[in-house]
Amino acid sequence: MGYLWFFRPVFYSREEMSLLGVLNNYNKGNYKLNPVVVQEEDYNVYYGGISNGLLWPALHNLPEYIVSDYDSPKNVREHWYSYVRVNYQFAIDAVRNSRPQDFIWIHDYHLMLTGMIMQSLDPNLEVGFFLHIPFQPPENFFTKYGTCGLPVLRGLLRFTKVGFQTHRDRAKYIELVQQHLKGVTVTHDSHWDIDTVTHEGWTCSLGVFPVSIKNDDFLKFVHMPETAAKAAAIKKKIMGENPPKDGKFFFSVERFDYTKGIKEKLQAYRRYFQKYPDRIGKDVLYQVAVTNRRSVDTYRVYQDECLDIARKIIAEFHDPSRPEWKPLIFQTDDHENFLIFCEIDLIIEKNLVTSKKYAKQTLRVIALPSLSLTVYLERLPRPDLVAAYMAMDIGIVTPKKDGMNLVAKEMLVCNPRAGLILSTGAGSEIQFSTSGLYKEDGEKDYHRVADLFDVETYADTFYAAATETEESRRAHGKRLSEFILSNDIERWSAAFLDPSWTHLVIRPMQVNTLDDFFSLMMRTRNVRRQIVDRVLKGIPIRPHFAISIRNAKESLENSCGPDSHTLVLSASHDSPDKAKFDIKNELQEFEKDLSFMDYAQSEDVDNVEQFVDVSLHVYFYVNYT
Repeated sequence: MGYLWFFRPVFYSREEMSLLGVLNNYNKGNYKLNPVVVQEEDYNVYYGGISNGLLWPALHNLPEYIVSDYDSPKNVREHWYSYVRVNYQFAIDAVRNSRPQDFIWIHDYHLMLTGMIMQSLDPNLEVGFFLHIPFQPPENFFTKYGTCGLPVLRGLLRFTKVGFQTHRDRAKYIELVQQHLKGVTVTHDSHWDIDTVTHEGWTCSLGVFPVSIKNDDFLKFVHMPETAAKAAAIKKKIMGENPPKDGKFFFSVERFDYTKGIKEKLQAYRRYFQKYPDRIGKDVLYQVAVTNRRSVDTYRVYQDECLDIARKIIAEFHDPSRPEWKPLIFQTDDHENFLIFCEIDLIIEKNLVTSKKYAKQTLRVIALPSLSLTVYLERLPRPDLVAAYMAMDIGIVTPKKDGMNLVAKEMLVCNPRAGLILSTGAGSEIQFSTSGLYKEDGEKDYHRVADLFDVETYADTFYAAATETEESRRAHGKRLSEFILSNDIERWSAAFLDPSWTHLVIRPMQVNTLDDFFSLMMRTRNVRRQIVDRVLKGIPIRPHFAISIRNAKESLENSCGPDSHTLVLSASHDSPDKAKFDIKNELQEFEKDLSFMDYAQSEDVDNVEQFVDVSLHVYFYVNYT
C-alpha cells in the first residue's frame, strides 16, 4: 500500500510554492507526501521558539540552555499555544486522510500532543509515537514550565504505543507520570518488556526501541573503489605527507549543538597534549560541526565558545620537526568561522526509514514536523562522509545527552578496524553496554567517557585510544560492527510496528483457575466483537486480532494435558478443589475464527450477499452463545 507522510513544506523559490512544485519536490518512491500548511508566525514560534528554546534543552536535562525568554510565564503560555495549534494542524490533517485500518506513526518531540488530539477526533485510531531524543526533564519542567510540562506527560499517554531510545528514558517517564499524575496504574510485562500505563480511561504501551541505521546506505559506498581512493586522500591531507607510524587520526562529526559535547571534547583534547607532549606532532583531531539554529542565542554563544577554544589549541601546539602539522582541523559550514579550510564536505543525515515488512499491511501515515533540516543538510554528500569514516583511526562520539547518536554506528559499519571513544550520554553507549560490549569486569570494546567535565580522565581516554594496539583495536571494532550490522534500522522499525507489541493483544498465558478461564474468554469475546464490527462495516481487520485469537487458542491448548482437550481448573490459586472441563468445542470455535479472518481478507468473496451471509453467521455466534 505504501505510506503517507505528513510534513510542513519548505519553499525556496516561487516555482516550488505551486501545487505542482510541491508534488514534484516531495513525492518520491512509495511515499505519498501530504503537505501541512501552517501559519508562518505560528511555525516560527513553535519550531524556532518553544521546541528548540525550551523543549529540546529541557528534555535533555540541560536547563542552563533554556532560552531566558521562558523565564516569563506569559511567554511560555503564548508560545505553548502556538505549539498546540501546530500539533492540532498536523493531527487534523492526519485524521482526515487516514483510513480505519491505518496505523499512524508520529515522530519526535515536536508533535507530542498529536495523539491526544487525534484520539479526541477519532478514538478508534491506533497511533504510535517514537521519541528520538532523551526524556530526562528537570524537576522545574513541571513547576516553572508546568504550562507545557504536565500536558506533555498526559499527551504521551494518549498514544496506543510509545517508544523510547533507552530503558533509562522510559523509566524516567514512568517515574514522572507516577509522581505528577493522579490515578495512574502501571504494570510491567518482563517477558515482552512492555510497561502498560492506564490513566483517565486510556491505556498506553511503553517500550524501548534503540534506533539504528540503514546499513546498505553506507556499505554501498564502502565497497566502491573511488571511496577508498578518497579515504586515502583525506588521510593524507589531514595527517600530512610523511606522518609518524604511530600517529592517530581522530575524527568527530556532529551538528554544532550544545548537547553534542564539542566544547568539553576540545577542552579535553587540549589537556591531552599538555599531559602527553609526546603525542604532539603525531595526532590530529578532525572536527566537523554542522551549524544549526544559530539564530537561537544559546546556540550562537555556545558555538562561539567552541571556536575560541579551537583557535587556542591551534595556536598553542606546534612541532618544529613538522611545521605543516596542525593539532586540530575544525570545519564548520558557517564560513565566517572557518578555522582551516579543507576541500572535504561531509554530511549528517537523519535516517527515518519504515519497515518494508509492513508496507503491504496497514502502516501508511508517518508524521514529521518539517523537511527543512534534511534539505539543509543535503548540501553535504554522504560518499565523502563514508570516506572520512574509512580514513579515521579513532572515532569520537561524546555527547552530553543524546537519544541514540547514529554517528557511532555509522563509523563502525564503515570502518570495523577503527577504535571508538564513546560517552555515557549517548543512547548508543547504553545499548552497547547492556548488550555486553562494555563489561565492567571484562572485555571493553570501546573507550568510555563517563564524565565529560572530568578533563583529566577524558584526556587519559584520548591517550588510551591513541596507544591501543592495532590488533586490539581491530578486534573491538569488529565486534561492534557485527552487532550494529545485525541490529539495523529494518529490525528497529519492524520491532516498533510489530502488531503483537501492544496492550491490545491477548498474551499467551497459563490457564489454571476458573478466574483465568473466564478472564481469557471475556477478552476473546471483546476481540470477536471488534472483528465482526469491522467486517460488517467493510473495514479491514487489524493484524493483532488474529494474533490475539491465536494466542488465546494456544493458551487453552497448552494448559490441557498432552494430546488432550481436557482442562483441569482450580476454584482459585490457593484452592485444592479442582474440576475437569472438556474444551473441544471452544478450540473448534477458535479454528473457525481464524478461518473466518483468512476468508474475510481473501480474494474469495465474490459478492456482497456471500460476504454478509458469512459475517452474520459469526455475528450471531458471538452475540447469542
